[in-house]
Amino acid sequence: FGYTPFTERSLVQQSNLAVQVVEKTVIPNIWAGPPRDALILLGANYGPCMRRDRLLYEAIDEDREMEAMESGCCVQRDSSGCVQVATREDCPTREQFADFIFEDSQVNTSLYTNRTVCGTSPRTCTSPDPSRDSRWSSDVIIDWPICLDSSPLASNDSDTNEYLTCNITGRPCCVGIQAVCIITTQEHCDFLEGRFHDDAFLCAQVDCLSDLCGLTPFFKPDNPDHLQRLGLALFLHAGIFHLL
Repeated sequence: FGYTPFTERSLVQQSNLAVQVVEKTVIPNIWAGPPRDALILLGANYGPCMRRDRLLYEAIDEDREMEAMESGCCVQRDSSGCVQVATREDCPTREQFADFIFEDSQVNTSLYTNRTVCGTSPRTCTSPDPSRDSRWSSDVIIDWPICLDSSPLASNDSDTNEYLTCNITGRPCCVGIQAVCIITTQEHCDFLEGRFHDDAFLCAQVDCLSDLCGLTPFFKPDNPDHLQRLGLALFLHAGIFHLL
């Protein structure tokens, strides 16, 4: 291995419950120290944590827009589980393994959008209360808050609302130092050395850049302001060789 980048492979269970060979590129620290994301978390100088990076936020906004416009719940027909997917093409409907549920016909569209998100809906969530929290009334699902508690569905409703009662097999996972979010299993997220959010339903509900930067919260969301890194970096060593 040495100090050159290498590829690591492993058998990992994916959100569709299939076990597949996945790979990741490992970049060793030539100074014999912590990995890059750990150094950033400790206070190393990293531009995207210190000021708004236009290209990075363009990529984030593009992913959020796709999630807002095209994502839906992919429910396995064998009742093994469900996962929120970015587009209809990501759900194996042609092979008749799953159903892509994009809208909920039982939602009162005069109050809420009828778009679907696996495991959560304004008509079942009790905390935060949709009648008191205006975020539920948004026209786009990416503005929805994380539902902390839900009321059970009536038994005669379970079949038609399987996307609310199914076992969610994938949650948001923040990967790498570019604030990338994917919806996958915790096993896959751990292999990628990401940060798994088991309480969230959508990537828009997590802030991967804040997770990466750590330290103190940004004064304004989506506006990084960690200028204190200019001083902290003076006391931070990249590794043993750097210290010597």
